[in-house]
Parts: sequence; C-alpha cells; structure tokens
Amino acid sequence: MLRITQRQATLALLVLLNIMTAAIDAVIIIRNGWQNPLLMGVILLILCGISVAYWRGIEWSRWLIVGFVTLICAGFVDKTQPVNLVTLIPPVMALIMGSSTAVIISAVVGYGGILVRANFTGSYAAVDNLVAYALLIAAILLIRTISETNLLTLQDTISKSDGEQRRIKAQSTLMRNQADALLKQNQEQQRLLALVETLETPAVTIAANVLLAPLVGALDPKRVEQIQKRLLANIHRQRTRLLILDLAGVRELSNEAAEKVIVMMQAIRLLGCEVTVTSASAEIAMQFGDLGVDRELFQTAQTPQIALEQSIYSLSKPQFDK
Repeated sequence: MLRITQRQATLALLVLLNIMTAAIDAVIIIRNGWQNPLLMGVILLILCGISVAYWRGIEWSRWLIVGFVTLICAGFVDKTQPVNLVTLIPPVMALIMGSSTAVIISAVVGYGGILVRANFTGSYAAVDNLVAYALLIAAILLIRTISETNLLTLQDTISKSDGEQRRIKAQSTLMRNQADALLKQNQEQQRLLALVETLETPAVTIAANVLLAPLVGALDPKRVEQIQKRLLANIHRQRTRLLILDLAGVRELSNEAAEKVIVMMQAIRLLGCEVTVTSASAEIAMQFGDLGVDRELFQTAQTPQIALEQSIYSLSKPQFDK
C-alpha cells in the first residue's frame, strides 16, 4: 500500500501543474507561433515561484497557489465553449492542499467568475451543468470530510494510545517503586529478625563452666532450633559443663516445641554438658511429663540461684570421681 503525506501529494501536484502549464505553452507556440506566449509564460513563472516557495517550507504558499489557479480558471476559461473539466482543477487542488472551506470557495469563485463573464448565459448557466457541477463539488466535499474524519479518528486513537502508554508507564513505575519499597522493608525486617534472634536468648556465663540461658516469650519449633544452634556453639566454644535453662519467661510452649526442647537437651548432653531446667511452670512440667521425658536427661531446680548452688560441689569434683 502506497503511503504519502499531504506535503508529498502537494509537491507532486505542483510538479504536474507546472508540467501541464509548460505543455500548454508549448502547444500554443506550436499552433500560433511566437505571437503571444507572454501571458502563459508569466503564469508558468508565477506557478514555478510559488512551487519553489512551498518546497522551501513556506506553508502558506499552498493557499496562494489554490487562489492563483482559481483566478486563472475564473478569468481565462473560454465561456463560449461547453463546460470544461478545467473548472474542477481548483476544487481538486483545494481538496489536496487545503480544507473543505477552500473547496467551496474555489468552486464558487472559479465557476462563478465564468458565469459572470458569460452574463449568466450559455452552457455554464445551463441547469443540468450547474446541478452536475454542484454534485461533483459535493462529492469532493464528501471525500474531504471523510478524510478529515479519518484523520481526527486516527489522531484521537493515537492520543488515547499515548495516554494509555503513559498510564501503563506510570503504573509500572509505581509498581516498581512499591516493589523496591517492599524489598527494602523485607530486608529491614530480616535484619531486625536476625538481630532479635541474636539477642533474644543470651547465654550468660555466671560461673566457671556454667552458662545461664533464660528463655522468654512463646516458643515454637523454629525458634527452638535457632536457640539450639546458638547454645551448642557457645557450649562447644566455652567448654561448658553445666547449662541452666531458665523457663520463667516462657509464656507458651506447644507440644512440638517441647519435643524440640528435648532434642536440644539431648544434643547438649552429647557435648558433655549437663542441663538443669529452672523456674518451669506447672503447665510446662505437666507437658514434659505427658511426653514421657527421661528424668536422666536433665536436672531441675526452682531458681537459677538454687541450680548454681547445687552444681558448685559436683562441678568442683574431678571428672574421674563420677
């Protein structure tokens, strides 16, 4: 499909118009000799000058060319002959170069000028010719209207498309910013969780080879596993012989978490460290009892102080005395 802009079409029409004018000049010279070619030569020069002006980017020159051709049609078409198709040239040029208003003005001025010169008599004043010419102009106007409507529809579609693209781009930017904010928030939460995990269960050395680990809050299996990792690392690093596991601050302990605590105490015993559980509530004591915990796994005491006092003597003994 051939695609051409209005400017390209206007330039092509101007080239054809100049070629046609030059051809008419040549025909006149051939028929009549060099008797009176001045008028057509002047017309050709004017057309060439306006065409060059438009080619160099002077947009208003297209209106000048339409007006100039319309005046030539009104003033020089032979009024005594049958209706000439030349009368359609100004409206067609206005169709390509101008607007619907320009089509109407060029048709009225061009054809009206011929009627005035003919005193509203002759073939140009015949009703059938007037009706036929009016129908042709109406058809040209209809073509121009359809073209303008299609152009407006296309521009509206492009505008909506641009608006939709801007909306999508803005929405994409917003979503990307929200995703970045969520990522930063998640990273901050992870950092805080890591800090809490590090600080929530401190292992405090309260005597030689004795660690105190106070547990607080609600214990779930995941948290117990994290506590286990830190306690095992501290026990292994410090060669701890006794861990006092204080449960005074434990608010809630599920059965699954209690089983994990038992597994943790078993792992601590494998490192050669004894475990003493202190400050257990009645509910937690019943919970361990229902699980059938081996009493050899750990010792019990009411408070960490009592557990420390009970262990001083046994820890002070050489290991081979056991």
